[in-house]
Parts: sequence; structure tokens; C-alpha cells
Amino acid sequence: MMGIPAMTIHSDWGVTMSGSGLALPVCAVLAAVAISWRALRSRGRTRVAWLLLTAGVLSWVVADRAPRALWDVGHLASFAGTVGGLLLLPRQPTRGRDARRAGLDVALVAGLVLAVGWALLVRPAGQLVDAAWVAGYVFAAVAALAPEPVRRSAGATPLRCVLLPYAAVFPVAATVAVAASAGTADPPLILAGVVVVALLLVSQVVTGLDHARLARRLTLVEDDRRELVERLCRDELTGLANRARLAERLDEALRTRPVGLLCVDLDGFKAVNDGLGPGTGDRLLVEAGRRIAECAGPRDTVARLGGDEFALLRERTASSPGLLGLAESVRDVLARPYVLGSETVTVTASTGVALAAAGSGDATTVLRNADLAMHRAKSAGGNRCTLFEPSMHVAAVRRRELERDLRVAVDRGDLRLAYQPIIDLTTGRLTGVEALLRWDGPTGPVEPVDFVPMAEETGLIVPIGRWILDSACAQLADWREAGHDPLLSVNVSARQLLDPRLPAQVHAALTRHDVPPDRLMLELTESVLVDDGAATALGRLRALGVHLALDDFGTGWSSLSYLQHLPVDTVKVDRSFTEELGSGRGLTRAVVAISRELDLDLIVEGVERPAQARWLADAGCRLVQGWLYSAAVPPDEVLPMLVDGVVPAAHVGGVAGRRAV
Repeated sequence: MMGIPAMTIHSDWGVTMSGSGLALPVCAVLAAVAISWRALRSRGRTRVAWLLLTAGVLSWVVADRAPRALWDVGHLASFAGTVGGLLLLPRQPTRGRDARRAGLDVALVAGLVLAVGWALLVRPAGQLVDAAWVAGYVFAAVAALAPEPVRRSAGATPLRCVLLPYAAVFPVAATVAVAASAGTADPPLILAGVVVVALLLVSQVVTGLDHARLARRLTLVEDDRRELVERLCRDELTGLANRARLAERLDEALRTRPVGLLCVDLDGFKAVNDGLGPGTGDRLLVEAGRRIAECAGPRDTVARLGGDEFALLRERTASSPGLLGLAESVRDVLARPYVLGSETVTVTASTGVALAAAGSGDATTVLRNADLAMHRAKSAGGNRCTLFEPSMHVAAVRRRELERDLRVAVDRGDLRLAYQPIIDLTTGRLTGVEALLRWDGPTGPVEPVDFVPMAEETGLIVPIGRWILDSACAQLADWREAGHDPLLSVNVSARQLLDPRLPAQVHAALTRHDVPPDRLMLELTESVLVDDGAATALGRLRALGVHLALDDFGTGWSSLSYLQHLPVDTVKVDRSFTEELGSGRGLTRAVVAISRELDLDLIVEGVERPAQARWLADAGCRLVQGWLYSAAVPPDEVLPMLVDGVVPAAHVGGVAGRRAV
């Protein structure tokens, strides 16, 4: 036992040291060196502990070689240093249950010292004692040189960790066994052994209780973990699976069986949410989710993907008719009225349907395909079901490429303006021009109908519109400097109109290019005017002195109240009226009469045939534009028309089938 001197006490209480030769001091010095090295590599309390252990070892060496009068002092110092070092070595925080465990450990060490000390100090041990000292120093050196223990996150507990709590009983058992075999096992020694065993049993009981408490705690932690995982995989509002859970089940199903997926979007949900409040909107979503779940089978998965989008996953299905039938059932139940408190609302649903064979693709691909089909149904007017086709993905890829190229074109300044003349039928002369956006893409000209809506959706229309306004005013300034003063018409998008900076931008463009406000007309589509902020924005623009025109009149949002209450002074009739002059002349005459009654200028778009121009002239329409007179042309081709005041014959007739946008 390290730190306890190897002494033999005879019946006359004389004390003599057992001979040790060179083995003991050499082992002690080597152990002291190893422990000192460990102390230098440690910090704080740990360093102090290892230094005390070093002092304990060296104290014994000094005492062993010192005069007899200093033996007791050296041995006591060795014992004190060893015990102090052991107690200072880092342990778990000694509070609550850990404090009891620490007390039991100290008692075990004391019992061990009592038992072994009684056997070695009171009974002759001879070479066994010397061997014990050598072994003790070897163990101390090994402990000092051993690497720091590594925390194990998983796996079996090492055998040494299992046996370590029983280390105290091994020397006691060996000592009692040696004493018993020699016939010298007296009651104090047996009592010390019993004390050690009893303390060990108590320690094991405490350990068992700690383990039971830890097991209960781990059970609670596992329950909390499962609840958290479940919450993370559930939509908090509807209680349905969320996108993550759906993707997980979709991936799992695709490994072994075909699947079908419905992606459902509620048409008109935004109007309900904005008009009746988020609370009503939430109740609508909950009820819609419940109705979709009613249509699902026991093995199906219903999920809310986010917002007003839901999904229904059906496994082991490879039939598009069956899946489309399910989609129709979902659409029908969602179309029933919803009673939400004091409100009753009705919405429809656009559904995309995607099929996937076993082992084909992954959850991301199937979700993308169903989403593409859903957006195709929505863009076709909504309230319908659409089956995914590969061409939809091709179109989506093309759209992404087009968006990328458009962003590059905006940055590089690759866009240009063309101008379509506005003709006065009474004189046949050019009185104004409309600035129209054109883009010569990387692979050739891109039709405005293909890229302008995309610019609206992505927000690119705002910087593009600002550039159009400034460039068109600059061109008008050039024409004015040449002695010509046509009315300039510029289109304004919905995003631009609701941008509070628009009036300042218009004023800046007019000022920068010295253009009178009454020579600029801003065209706005009817769909823009349904926004609550439209009237305020129009008032601020009208205060600048510019003209305001209601474009594409008659395309679905028409309301005479717009003409009565909004500060517009011009109406531009959509080309669809012009195309149907043969059957819809009465409606066109009514529009002409209304514009006269409200003192509004009227411009008819899409005039492509002489007969149309003649009928419009007879009906009292004065201003027209269309391919009959000219396509949208570059600025240098507009100048001759301004000089002569008429459209050259080369521009009359245009190109069949093409339209100005």
C-alpha cells in the first residue's frame, strides 16, 4: 500500500524496518518522476493532487534512508501526501447523491487502510510487504503515465471500469486469506474485512438507486425526444404531417412500391385570409385539411406543405385514372361551403397529380412534379386537376434559364425600346407613340408575353420599369429638340404603381429630360386597380400633371366605378373587342358612348384590317393603334413618321399574326 511504511511491530513494540535493498528506492524515484511529469502537464487542482502524490512517494524514500528518529515523521508525511493527493484528484460535483457516494468512497479507502495496515504492521509479512511496495510504486507510475480517459458516446463499458469499484476489496480479501492460511486471522483483521465488504455493499446499493434514478431520467428524456420529433414532423395548425414527414415517407415508399402524389392548393384563400382575418383563414385551413383526410385511405399520408398547400400520398398505385378520380373527389369536398363562425365562405382547389414507379426518383423529384402540375392547373384558371407531364419540367427549366438570362440582360443593359404609333383617324396623322419593351435574348428575340409576366413575378419589372420611364423620356426629349412633340405612353406595372417611390421617379425623369408632364401618359391595367392603395397612388401621379390611361379595358376586371372614381382621363380598349367587331359592335358602341359621357379619351388597340378602321371611324372612335398602321419600331424609324405626320406605306399592314405587347 503506497504511503504506509513497511514496518514490523514486535511484542515489545520495538520497530524495525524490513530490508528492501535497492528495488524500493529505485521504484519510488521512478514513480516520483512519472507523477511529477503528469503534474507538469496538468493544471489547477489536478496539478496540486499529482504534486502531493509526488511528495508522498519522495517522503517515504527519504524516511527509508534517514536516521531512525525521522522514520515516523517521513512515513506520516508520505501517508498524508498520498491521501491528500487522492482526495484532490478531480471527481464529480459533491452535492446531493454525489456527496453520499464520495463519503462511501472515503470510508472504503479507510477500511482498506485499516485492514491492510493491520495485517502488514502487526503481523510479519517479510518479502510480501516489500513486493507490495514495489507493486504500489509501479501502479503509481502507470497511473501517472496513462492517457486521459476518453468519454465514450456509445458502445460497451470497458472491463476495467466495471472492476474498478471492487478494487478496494481485492487486497483486503488477499490479506485475510494470507492471515487465515497462516493461522493468524485475529478478530480485528476479520472485523476490518467485514467493514470493507459491508461498505462495498452499501456503495453498490447507492449505485443501484442512482442507476434507477438515471434510468427514469433517461426514460423521460427519451419520451421528450420522441415528442419533439413528433412535433417537428407535424403541422402545428392542422395536426397533419408536414413536408419533412411526407418526404420521409415518400422516400421510404419509393424504394419498394409505386406511389401517387396529389398537391392541392386552395384557390382564393388569400382573399379570405386578407378579407376576414388570419383567424378565419386558419380555421379554413384546418377544415380543408380535415376534408382531405376524409378522402384518404388508412395507408395514405395527408400533409400540409405550407401556406394553403396540402398533399396526399397514396402508396401502391400505378393508375393515373384512379389517382385523378381521387383528385376529383378531393376537389369536390373542398368546394363545399365552409361555415367559419359567423362567416360562410367558398373556395376551390387546384390539384397537381404525379405518379412514380418503385425505385424511380426520390421525394424531391415527385414533390416537384406534383407542384409543377398544380401550378399548371392554377395558371389555367384553377378549380381543376392536372396530371404531370415531362414537358412541364422542360418548361420549368426553360423558365429558370430565361429568368437567369433576363437578369443578365438587365445588368448589361441589353433591353431596348420600340415605339408603336397612335393614329388619329380623323386626320390620319401620328399623334402619339407607346413605348414597348423588347429583348433580343441569347438565342434570338424573346416575345414580351414570355418574359414580361416573369419580370412581374420576380420583381425585375421594378428596375426595368424605371429604366423604361427614363429612356422613353430621354427619347421624347430628342424628338422635342427636333421640333416634334408626340404624346408618349409608358406602361406601369402593378409592382411599380404600389411602390411609394414611383411619383418621385416620374418627376425626376420629367425634370432630368425637360419633358412637360402633359406629354406623358402612364398606362395601368384594370387588374392593378383592385388593390386598396391604387387610388392613393394614382392621385399622387395625377398631381404631377401626367395623363393616366386605363389599359386593356374589358379583360375581366372592368367596372364603371373605376371610370367614375379614379383619376384616369383615357381608356384603351383591349384588342379582344376589336377582333370581335363583327359580333360585338353593340358593346363597342356602348364603350364609345360611355367614354364620351365621362369625357374620357378613347384609344382602340389591335386595329389590323381596313374594315375595322372604317367601322371605328364611323362609330366615333378617333384614336387607334395596331398593325394596320405600324408595328412597334425603333426610334429612328419613328422620326420620319413624325416629320411627315403620316405613316409610310411600308409600315401599313404589319406582319400577319404578330401583335404589339
